Amino acid sequence: MSRRARIAAAIAAAACLVATPAVAADPPPGAPGLAPASVAASNTDAPGRPSDKLEADLRYQADELEKALRQAARLVRDPDLTAFVRGLGCVAAGARCGDVRFYVVREPSFNASMFPNGMSVVHTGLLLRVESEAELAFILGHEYTHYAHRHSLKEAARLKGGLFAANIFSIAMVIGGVGSMSSAAYLPVAADAAAFSQDMEREADLTALAALKAANLDARVAITSFVNIQAEDLASSDPKRRKAARTVDLFASHPLTKDRIAYLTAAVGAAPNGPTGAAPPGAREKSAYRARIRPMLVDWLNDELARRDAGAMLQVLDRLATLGEDQGVLAFYRGETFRARGGAGDLDLALAQYQAAVAAPDAPVTAWRQLGAAAARLGKRAEARAAFATYLARAPDAPDAALIAHTLDGLKEEPRP
Repeated sequence: MSRRARIAAAIAAAACLVATPAVAADPPPGAPGLAPASVAASNTDAPGRPSDKLEADLRYQADELEKALRQAARLVRDPDLTAFVRGLGCVAAGARCGDVRFYVVREPSFNASMFPNGMSVVHTGLLLRVESEAELAFILGHEYTHYAHRHSLKEAARLKGGLFAANIFSIAMVIGGVGSMSSAAYLPVAADAAAFSQDMEREADLTALAALKAANLDARVAITSFVNIQAEDLASSDPKRRKAARTVDLFASHPLTKDRIAYLTAAVGAAPNGPTGAAPPGAREKSAYRARIRPMLVDWLNDELARRDAGAMLQVLDRLATLGEDQGVLAFYRGETFRARGGAGDLDLALAQYQAAVAAPDAPVTAWRQLGAAAARLGKRAEARAAFATYLARAPDAPDAALIAHTLDGLKEEPRP
């Protein structure tokens, strides 16, 4: 398929995916995902008014996509979380923050994006991976720079709409429940049309970095983001992802992660801490950030587990564990990762992690069920009986309680010779 045909297919697919019942009116101020300004107002106040038909068309498409996003099942309707994200997005936006409307979408990839109408879409996979408010502020500032400097509109004009077609297609897939941005259906279009130039990426990085310093936030977190995502890519069980981490980022026009680390390190320079010497995020700041996302932690880890990339998942879990919090939850998901991988010796590794999980005060109740199942498969009948009995005691009304009770009865009988 030609490049032009792939872009046309993306536009057609996006149009189908975002088709939803009409929305009678914008949600009131303070509704999930919205800043006080309405969509209509944002189109007037966003950097630069539509200068030609292409720009007007792209903003119209973004408005239609935003209407669909408000009704999407994967939109996180948590006003407190959205307000938290918006506050950090405003570090770079400053007085123009009212132009931007922030939406959190339940999607496990490390990503955030902005559209020409002022819509900002933040994935839960990003919120899971960043370690502090300053780090999240940098990433959102990077995306805001693309919007404020009209990068997407410039690239769309250069590619005759191809960039925006790929971007709208990617978000439409999330809205429609088709899958993540790494979907095979998306990548051929994205590779041709969905990348900012290297100069634009560098400009967005350095502008966001300057905003951190101006806000007296430690700028070294900008480097942390790329170091961590590079480590995750290199740990991935997907050989294509590992190869990409060593050669190019997802799109060839993005600077290599190692190159971004290099120029950000140089930009941080001798004054990384802002004008008054702010301290880098320490345990207190990281703990405060973790507290913000803890109510969603289990759901987000389940989403990560469903990606079936054991290497990347284990790297994420190990990094989350360095804070010293949520150890029972994290050990449980290590066990689930080993169990799902199913390689030689993985069941023993899973058992050890389930044992560690139930020894922690924050163990999910399902850890005892999975411990019982792993122990039973490994012939550890006494341990399996104890784990299943504890599970039933802690969750007597669980949907699978009758099944577990039947399994437990079977374990009480001695196996036949």
